[in-house]
Amino acid sequence: MRFIINDSLAEKDKNAIVRGLQEQSDEEYEQELLDDLNKLTTTLTKRNQHFFNCLSWLISSNRLQIIAIVPAKNKVGIVHHKFGVFTDERGDQAAFSGSLNFSQYALQYNVENIWCEYSWNESSYTRERIDKMVQLFERTWNGQSSAVRVIPIEQVKTIIHQKFPKKPLKELIEMECELAKEVMEHSTTPEVFKQKLETIIQRLKRDQAANAETDNIEIPNKWQHQDDAIAAFLKHERGVLNMATGTGKTRTSLRICKQLINQSHVDSIIISCDGTDLLHQWYRELLKLITDSNLSWGILRQYGGRKESDKFRINPRHRILLTSRLQLHLGIAKLNVEAANRTLLIHDEVHKLGSEGNRERLINLSHHIRYRLGLSATPEREYDDYGTQFIFDHIGPVIFEFTLEDAIRKGILAPFNYFPVQYRLTGKDKTRLRDVHKRKAAREKAGNPVSDEDFWNELARVYKTAEGKVVAFRSFIAKHPAMLERCIVFVETKEYGEEILEIIHKHHSVFHTYFNEDDSNVLSRFSKGEIECLLTCHRLSEGIDIQSLQNVILLSSSKAKLETIQRIGRCLRTDPHNPEKIANVVDFIRSDDKENKGHMNTDEERQAFLQHLSTIRPDN
Repeated sequence: MRFIINDSLAEKDKNAIVRGLQEQSDEEYEQELLDDLNKLTTTLTKRNQHFFNCLSWLISSNRLQIIAIVPAKNKVGIVHHKFGVFTDERGDQAAFSGSLNFSQYALQYNVENIWCEYSWNESSYTRERIDKMVQLFERTWNGQSSAVRVIPIEQVKTIIHQKFPKKPLKELIEMECELAKEVMEHSTTPEVFKQKLETIIQRLKRDQAANAETDNIEIPNKWQHQDDAIAAFLKHERGVLNMATGTGKTRTSLRICKQLINQSHVDSIIISCDGTDLLHQWYRELLKLITDSNLSWGILRQYGGRKESDKFRINPRHRILLTSRLQLHLGIAKLNVEAANRTLLIHDEVHKLGSEGNRERLINLSHHIRYRLGLSATPEREYDDYGTQFIFDHIGPVIFEFTLEDAIRKGILAPFNYFPVQYRLTGKDKTRLRDVHKRKAAREKAGNPVSDEDFWNELARVYKTAEGKVVAFRSFIAKHPAMLERCIVFVETKEYGEEILEIIHKHHSVFHTYFNEDDSNVLSRFSKGEIECLLTCHRLSEGIDIQSLQNVILLSSSKAKLETIQRIGRCLRTDPHNPEKIANVVDFIRSDDKENKGHMNTDEERQAFLQHLSTIRPDN
């Protein structure tokens, strides 16, 4: 659960609003909120200790997060939204807007109302209302609303735990059952229901006893690789962790942060990556790190509308700078040698660091930074030796590897079946290839030759949008229509995708495109199961984690392994609702003409790689 609350309106807060004192700092607001929380726990503990025990467990288990919001600076008033959305594992949603005063007096005498709506009503108006609520919540939660500013209440967990240490879940459930039983003994609840409740309590007690007996059984630690990665980095202090998608790169790096902080080796941390979604994800994880570890550190951001790298340079002590890669140089360009020697620099998706633009901006800027950490499933840049060398010069060499094979064997990623579908170039495809060669020859004759890279890219584009693949896809899907359920289809262009959509529509009706101009809400609907099949291009190659995703169809594949690994990684996440999950990867392999036989083309090289991976199964 995620809760957004406004600042509680004690008398001093009301006065501040009336006077328009909106320049009050976030730290002052946070302290007032924490003071109110302390008073609340003291006031309510006598009658509601069980409530706070449950609250403590929710926060400790990372099942509940709370932030506060206040009107943006120079705005008068209070934030008065009152709404919520509940979503189950199938994606069904119930939403409410408004509130009821739940005191005894209000229930007896007040005239109030509350609006509720349910997604299964199948009304477009209802769907639109709920979607707007979700969008408003996400914008507010991520600090993207210009109407409010967000105050992370980072000490809530500490305050709750000081008074209410975390109890085991089974103990809380037993207490809940006992409370319910007390209520029912003074009500007209049928006796059969009381008996069922007693059965539940007894079963919980038996389970608790059984768990106690098995506490000493040694269970293999499938996350041991994270401990090994941390040990390798602490030993070398610089280097790249080459860890497969879904194996916990972020968690590992956060544990490194915590260990270096606890050992007083670093005073500041800089984290850089590409993409607002990934930066927001890091911000949430960093808030958890600070809160869970009770650290008096601050987080500064340099991306989107946030421009806080100057604050970091002025005083980096006990601060984390979270920045886009494009603006990283602003945070480290003038970092003095002493501060740099006590700084940890983390590059997420480090393979992107080696681009020409990054090389120009960042060359020689990190030499004095003692701790440098790179994270990636594929750190080396294929066909770009300069970029790869820059990564190793800027960060350090690969110091730890945990591959896709390792992850599948340990059960961290799901195994998959591989379906290589053969296709042949049509006459039209061959004509397009000849046109590419003709253009190259004409440019050379005119004294303006095409670069090798541009020439190979043009040829690759023909293969990626080959008419022959459409023919092969039509035949394959006619025999295997179930492959379109919980499926992502990767294509090269929107225009090519429209041809594929016509085929999909004959076999499945619940599909959607996800190109650059499509609403990001489409991805949310897909993750909830409202959309079964998604057709996209590069937009989903990275950064998606949908456990129920079962199938990936590669109508477009790059020569580089990087893209292939990222794309098949979308469906290799394990699914707690389907513990026996085996994913499916459908790939299209070009059959060369006879005169080209004897040498593997790029499709056949990829086939050999994926064919091998598909044979791997979990050890246990």
